[in-house]
Amino acid sequence: MTSSHSKQDNALDSSLEKTQAGYAFAQPDIKQSHPYTFLNTPKNKEDIGEIGHYQISDTLGEGGMGFVFKALDSQLNRIVALKVMKPELSSQANAKSRFLHEARAMAAIHSDNVAVIHQVGEQNDTPYLAMEFLKGQSMAQWLKTHKDTPAETIVKWGMQISKGLAAAHKKNLIHRDIKPANLWIEEPDERIKILDFGLAFASDSDDKLTQTGYILGTLEYMSPEQIESGKVSAQSDLFSLGCVLYQLASNHSPFSAASQLSILNNLASLTPLPLRQIRKDIPVSLSMLIAQLLNKAVDKRPASADELYLRLKKISNELSSQQPGASAKVQQSPPLKNLNNKIKAPTQSTMPVGKKLFLIIAAMLALIFFFAQYNKKSQPDHLEQTNQTINTDRPPLEDPWEVNDTQDDIIEEEFILEDSTEEDALSIEDSIDKADPVPVQYTPMRPPPPPSPWGDEPPPPEIYQLPPPGGHKPPPRRGSRPPPRR
Repeated sequence: MTSSHSKQDNALDSSLEKTQAGYAFAQPDIKQSHPYTFLNTPKNKEDIGEIGHYQISDTLGEGGMGFVFKALDSQLNRIVALKVMKPELSSQANAKSRFLHEARAMAAIHSDNVAVIHQVGEQNDTPYLAMEFLKGQSMAQWLKTHKDTPAETIVKWGMQISKGLAAAHKKNLIHRDIKPANLWIEEPDERIKILDFGLAFASDSDDKLTQTGYILGTLEYMSPEQIESGKVSAQSDLFSLGCVLYQLASNHSPFSAASQLSILNNLASLTPLPLRQIRKDIPVSLSMLIAQLLNKAVDKRPASADELYLRLKKISNELSSQQPGASAKVQQSPPLKNLNNKIKAPTQSTMPVGKKLFLIIAAMLALIFFFAQYNKKSQPDHLEQTNQTINTDRPPLEDPWEVNDTQDDIIEEEFILEDSTEEDALSIEDSIDKADPVPVQYTPMRPPPPPSPWGDEPPPPEIYQLPPPGGHKPPPRRGSRPPPRR
């Protein structure tokens, strides 16, 4: 019995070894064939495939219109992003021709905010375009990790997107699919690049609307006129841009809903809540501008992307002026030591009332002092002011120093006859005759005064000097006789 069990075990082990060996040989090769049948077989085993002179190494994304690959330009030896239209769409003649036309037109756009197109080509009836390979992430990916975007960032990105749209609109290109997934935030300066020109509307307008990105773009960001008639203009892209800016500020799309039918209903009848009611830090001007972009009437929106850029720039200047360090950023200067001690507060343009009053009083006192000194210098020193009234009509006083001998003799004769007797008079006359004659000294005449500065007019009263009480007395002459005693 034991031997029988051992034989069975050996047979079982041998059969297991054959089964494992057969399974190992039957296992398929690890490397599987790629699902992109429109690509050529790659030369390198690490690559997915080739198209033209581009060696495709990785898949970056897939949309309703086509695929996006990371590829190497073998001729210029640079990495590019290669967009290839899906074969089922490329079989439609209208879609294929419009894709190539819009791709070539996009290559003519020169803007820092539009992705650069290097080449447009076609292989095996499949059109493709090669564009610059960008570092960073899409705005859709950025919104997953960021909430409540600052107003400054919203305005800055809005200016860049409107600048790129303005460059495209001048080439008669309407994007028709502006949404966060088609806006690339380039690193490291966070510059916005617009992607996917010409893809959103390359399909015929008779296709279904439910397939996102096929005809008119993504439903949540479509303008009402895109849905109703399919006729679009530059204002249609501005409506989509308004939806993007609204989502950056409120963290959700203004017309989002659970179903596409509800989204269509919102686009037709819903008016989004103003951003100022959602966030108080959003400027009123920015909230009103975004509400104008979301207006359902085309003529109520900004007329062009250039006008939108100028209005956003004005809001940006207002935000910069409200920042505390805005004045220091305008004019940069080298660092200074003890800056707080050197910078003085700005002075007021108006003078204080107290200082004005002080200056007025000081000026008045200076004028009074000046006139007082002037009057003092103009008045002669030998004149003194008196309270007496001067008669200016009387003739000038005679000079008391002018002596007249005839008048003197008359005075002496009257004196003798009045106070003396005849005997006394005779004795006096005899003594006078016998006495030695005394020479009489006369005071010379003063020179005539200079002509009056007042002309014929009488001089002012203050130049006169009143005579002393009792009148002027002439000095006694030498040798004169004393008056007789009474």
